[in-house]
Parts: sequence; structure tokens; C-alpha cells
Amino acid sequence: MSVRILIVEEDRSTREAFLRVISALGHECTPAENVAQALTALSGEVFGLCVVSLGLPPEAFRTIRAAAQERGVAVCDLPASLRTEGNARPPAILDLPPHGVDLRNLLSELEDRLIGQALDRTGGNKNRAAGLLGMNRTTLVEKLRRRSVA
Repeated sequence: MSVRILIVEEDRSTREAFLRVISALGHECTPAENVAQALTALSGEVFGLCVVSLGLPPEAFRTIRAAAQERGVAVCDLPASLRTEGNARPPAILDLPPHGVDLRNLLSELEDRLIGQALDRTGGNKNRAAGLLGMNRTTLVEKLRRRSVA
């Protein structure tokens, strides 16, 4: 399922890296480099998620967050893995959408996607894939067996 994502990040290279990751995952991403662009995008388009860099001034973050939440758009922080050293801060927790979320299904889908990507990246080598995922090979094999993927 494809999600339309608004990314608000002032740093061009970080914004472009995020766009590449989102596109590779099959999602559509609209970039905004400042508050004005973010508010314009939010007023004219429908998004499933708004990812905001916490490197923005607190007032800018609050303004974007309020506008997104008014439209029922979940807001989260830019993933730590895409932040540069200069703007590293602890990640914010994804906000619960107004209609709620099936957490078990969401986590299962995320786990399946990451396992699949790790196996693709390692050419199907379960030992190396487990290493990328920070788990033992046995744990990975059991997860695959439970999902009938092995």
C-alpha cells in the first residue's frame, strides 16, 4: 500500500536521501524545505504521513504539526538513520492517527518488509541478513518459518 508523505527538511542532502528511500519503498513523497512550503502542501494535497525534521525551530515544528493534525495527518520525526551529525536528536514517536491503528498488523508488516529487504540485500544469505537486522540467525529462520517465507 503506497502512502503519500510530506517531508519537511531544510537540509537539501538529507531531504534528497529521504526522498530516495521513500521512493525505493514504493511511496510518493512531496518535499518542503520550510514552513511556508509545508503549509502550502498541506492545504492543497492529501497526505498519509508528515515527516518533520526536529532540526527546525520549535515554533516551526509546532506550526507544521498543528496544521497536519488538523487534517488528520500523522506526524513523526525524520528517522535518525537519515540525520546528519549536526541535526541529530532523539526520535519522536509516531503520533497515533485519529482513527487509531492496528498495531500488531503494522509491526508485522514492518518486520516482513525489513526481513525481505535484508534478504534481498544479502542475496538470500540468512546469516548476513540476521546480522543486518541485529538478531540471531536462528531467530530469523523461526520468523521466516512462522510466516511461511522460508
